[in-house]
Amino acid sequence: INSLSKFSSIVVKRDAYAAEAMRLFREFNIAVPQEVSLLSLEDSPLATQLYPQLTCISWPMEPLLHQCVQRIKSIVESRPLRETELPPIIGKLTPRQSVLEMS
Repeated sequence: INSLSKFSSIVVKRDAYAAEAMRLFREFNIAVPQEVSLLSLEDSPLATQLYPQLTCISWPMEPLLHQCVQRIKSIVESRPLRETELPPIIGKLTPRQSVLEMS
């Protein structure tokens, strides 16, 4: 990790990946969040068990699943999707201690 170019943050898909990243950062004496911020796209119960607690963005499953089905149907039916058929899905930010606050 120390030989890589400088970075200020990492975003991971799963909280378990963040836990492993935190372990590696400790091994290389890299402080979270002082030297690198860490954010997950899951927000499982593990997020609050880590130290520092993990900042997360969670996504509502029902709209995600609906959009997946719409996309599959459009492929099967060989028809393009209109923008209005796939409205934006808004995630929920849960700020915790793994992201450094900038002032």
